Amino acid sequence: MDRYRALEVHEAAVSTSALHLGQVLDLSGRREEAKQTYQLALELPDESGSRKAAESGLAAPYEPTPRREAPKADVLARYAGTYGGENGVEILVGVDDKGVPTVKRTGGVSTSLVWIEGAKFRVAGADNFTVEFVGGDTITAADVTVGSNVIHLPRKP
Repeated sequence: MDRYRALEVHEAAVSTSALHLGQVLDLSGRREEAKQTYQLALELPDESGSRKAAESGLAAPYEPTPRREAPKADVLARYAGTYGGENGVEILVGVDDKGVPTVKRTGGVSTSLVWIEGAKFRVAGADNFTVEFVGGDTITAADVTVGSNVIHLPRKP
């Protein structure tokens, strides 16, 4: 951190790193060090949007959000299929040999899906690209969100 202060290089990763270091220190029972690190995060430019979490960390020790259980293999298998609409967008959802859900555009490269919650997944390596499966026990569609745009893709037979 001293290096970044001396060079006045303020990348978003620096304030995020300070925030997460504070959270790790809190989880390790090192509250006073955690508070110092949260304060450091507040002194850095808020290019990562970490200021609110750093303020919360100063007010109270960090508590991780309880992780819910990810979908089981039988649920993931229900999501597998081809989804596409009249707009020409088509995706193929599958499960690889390790049980990881994947998505690819027709003719494209397969990419892992990272579970968020319920039937919603993030495309690995693309934070602003999600796929949410619609329909409960019988999946009828996938809502693909890219940035703020949502594309509804019905499931193909």
